[in-house]
Amino acid sequence: MKRLVSVGIKGLASFAILYVILGLVYNMSFGRVLLITIVLGAISYIIGDLIVLPKSNNVVATAVDLGIAFSVIWGLNAYSLNYHNTLLYFSSLIGALAITVFEYFFHIYLLKAFIHEKQTYFYSPSRTRFQMESSEELHPELKKNTSNDEIK
Repeated sequence: MKRLVSVGIKGLASFAILYVILGLVYNMSFGRVLLITIVLGAISYIIGDLIVLPKSNNVVATAVDLGIAFSVIWGLNAYSLNYHNTLLYFSSLIGALAITVFEYFFHIYLLKAFIHEKQTYFYSPSRTRFQMESSEELHPELKKNTSNDEIK
């Protein structure tokens, strides 16, 4: 049930972000934005959230999601914008960056909800804490004078 809620959150937020950017700013149709959201959501949830995020950290998973978002938006827009390369590039870049910002915070939610609750420790964390002992004598062969004179 928690996975279904997380997929729903990701889908609704991604659709809202992409519809504002691609639909309202770049005049893309509702159906095209919905198609991009479904394809992007499926690919990025499987690769970025289920495979990469548990094995790495949030930054790496967010970078992977940036690449996935840019390539999916670019690939599904390539034939709909009549090959206007600058329009295609900027719409894909802005859409991917907006999705990436959302994905960063979504990964924090996933880490708290799923990944950190499954971690179990097979060792006592206190047994692996080591301390380093240091002294004030950096040069033990030199004798320090207590007054502010020269070192002898």
